[in-house]
Amino acid sequence: MTAVRTRLPLLLWFAWVVTTVWVVLVHTRVTSELTEFLPPGGEAAEQILLEQVRQGVTARIILLALYDVPHEALARASTTLAQALRDSDLFTQVSNGALSSLSARDRHLLFEYRYLLSPQSSASRFTSEALHASLQERLQALLSPLGVLEKRLLPRDPTGELQNVLHIWAGTQALVGTPEIWFSADGSKALLMAQTRAPAFALDAQAAALARIKQEVARLGQKPSPKLLLSGPAVFAVEARELIRSELALLSTLAVASLALFLLVVYRSPLLLLLIVVPLATGILTGVACVRVAFGSIHGITLAFGITVIGVAVDYPIHLFSHTHVGESSARALARIWPTLRLGVFTTVLGYTAMVLSGFRGVSQLGVFAVTGLLGAAAVTRWVLPLLVPARARTLHWPTLSLSGLIVPLSRWRWLPLLVIAAGMAYVASEPRPVWETDLAKLSPVAPERRGLDQELRAATGAPDVRQLLIITGSDVEQVLQQSERLAPALRDLAGRGWLASYDAASHYLPSIQRQRDRQAALPSADVLESRLRDAMRGLPFRQGLFTPFIADVTAAKGAKPLTLADFHDTALELRLQALLFAQQGQWVGLIPLRGVADGAKLRGWVAQLNDPRVSYVDLKQTANRLVNLYRDKALLTLTWGGGAIVFVLWLGLRSLGDVLRVLLPVAAAVTGVVTLLLALVQPLSMFHLVALLLVVGVGLDYGLFFNRVAGDDTEREQTVHALAVCGISTALVFGLLAFSQTPVLRAIGSTVAIGVILCFLMAAMFARNPLGTAGST
Repeated sequence: MTAVRTRLPLLLWFAWVVTTVWVVLVHTRVTSELTEFLPPGGEAAEQILLEQVRQGVTARIILLALYDVPHEALARASTTLAQALRDSDLFTQVSNGALSSLSARDRHLLFEYRYLLSPQSSASRFTSEALHASLQERLQALLSPLGVLEKRLLPRDPTGELQNVLHIWAGTQALVGTPEIWFSADGSKALLMAQTRAPAFALDAQAAALARIKQEVARLGQKPSPKLLLSGPAVFAVEARELIRSELALLSTLAVASLALFLLVVYRSPLLLLLIVVPLATGILTGVACVRVAFGSIHGITLAFGITVIGVAVDYPIHLFSHTHVGESSARALARIWPTLRLGVFTTVLGYTAMVLSGFRGVSQLGVFAVTGLLGAAAVTRWVLPLLVPARARTLHWPTLSLSGLIVPLSRWRWLPLLVIAAGMAYVASEPRPVWETDLAKLSPVAPERRGLDQELRAATGAPDVRQLLIITGSDVEQVLQQSERLAPALRDLAGRGWLASYDAASHYLPSIQRQRDRQAALPSADVLESRLRDAMRGLPFRQGLFTPFIADVTAAKGAKPLTLADFHDTALELRLQALLFAQQGQWVGLIPLRGVADGAKLRGWVAQLNDPRVSYVDLKQTANRLVNLYRDKALLTLTWGGGAIVFVLWLGLRSLGDVLRVLLPVAAAVTGVVTLLLALVQPLSMFHLVALLLVVGVGLDYGLFFNRVAGDDTEREQTVHALAVCGISTALVFGLLAFSQTPVLRAIGSTVAIGVILCFLMAAMFARNPLGTAGST
């Protein structure tokens, strides 16, 4: 019975491992949607904008550029590639020119409704004088390279209304070469625009779409083959993920190899090296399984960074092995250090609890992963690991790091942490540069020149851009379109005054029903139009009766049912409208993207003067930065409460205010030192630094608790120093490698933790209780 009771923790652990492995391998879905790490919107307009960033049509657009071959070859490649992508089920729309993607149905729709869609359609358009001028223009056009098309359209469209409508749909693109293929202004690049079927941040699906594009370019078979440029939100997200993955794979391999080699040198036992992995592996399984149960899935970023964060769990078995005397059982050694180790675990877990309450799904996942993973690793170290260490391993005498010559002098510098805190606070208070990084773009792995290319391609293709825009809300489509039309004159005036370069709106492509009825009312009757045409044709070489179809079309348009959004369903034209007009949160929303905004503050003031709650001005960059900063402030407040809880738990565990200060002062000094050093190196703090500082605090508390643990003799104190030195070198080694990453996020975490761990060890050593060789001192 005693044997069963003794082995019970081992049996429970085995059952838990089997259960978590089953949950992880069978039921856990790893997601890659970056929207889980986006902040929740504040105001209604911000929520609309962020939802479009997450799921909107604009975010699903991929911009392509073919280049480095002759102009004619580019045109052929563009046409072939566009058709190949249209044949794929990965894309809902593909266009390589203003009209290239229009089907016969699309062209028929625009042609039949041209008099309701054309902004030139007015009463003055159909006077005898205006008709005469239009007919003269048609004569000139018949002599142009497009004369065949003009001749075919002439009997039904002598005023050229179809061309006016098509010009609107073409936008402001710089068209060079053939009329239906997009080229850059200098003609060196053929441009395409594709809308993926999958949401923008479904990165696996987006990666498949990008791979298909590259595959089709390789299949073009042209010699020489055109080169390819890709841009768009999904492109940036996939490239960032691949960069982080590749760097994590390389740096993780180097870190694991370096750490394993270091621990083998220290403990001289492959068996102990394997046993060190047991709590860490159990913690990872526990974290993944708990996140799966709580959230239904786990994000890839949570998995990657979670494993990094709970890497501190390696310290738990290191403490056990370093504190075991020669000939002593692991269970007895652990019983001696468990109260201190337990207190360190609880205080670290309290710090990560703030992440659980963050309000960001992705960050909350990371918090749950860290909290449950650390608790799982600590439980395995306490109750399972002693049962796995064989008797022969207990007699091993692993070499100690001779640090007595360092620790004793450090104990005479106990005033230094206080000086670091005071000097650091003074430096931060006097720092003229911002302490916090408020521009998210600087944290992105996407190079500035890539972002510049994206803006260039959007301007050339007329792709919608939600960087700066007006948001209109209404109860129905008609209300939104009418409001957009009322704003149009003022926006044209602002463009004329240089406040912005241009703008786009759904009402450009689909006028309100009221505007269409006004245009119908302006159309002349058949008799009046016929009479005016006779006057207009005088002196021109057109035969009588040629424009009878024109009269019939105008008469039909005058009595036609107005065009609605539903009429564009399942057409290539729908892409443009979907990006600018959509239903969301029980209302209709119209977006008016603004290009070339000279002064956002002036535009914001202009919108405020409208005094219309249905119209808002939003700057995506400013909005995202503001929301993240709000979250940062919320996180700092939560961490403050968490810090208070840590102090309370320390007091409960230590029962001495002096001991609490011995533990906390080195941590505060280390954190202050790291922040000061980062700012001195012109590295403003970000949310990623904040996450890294949480890890530094956890490690620092562990060091402070063990340095202030009451030890029986110099041998045990030497073991404590040995354990902490091994822990510190291990952590600094792993995170020091991350500091060499090209990715700003990884570099921030790596440099912060590596520097912080070193400072934590040195500062905590200064407050060590009874340093080596000073058994009688305090």
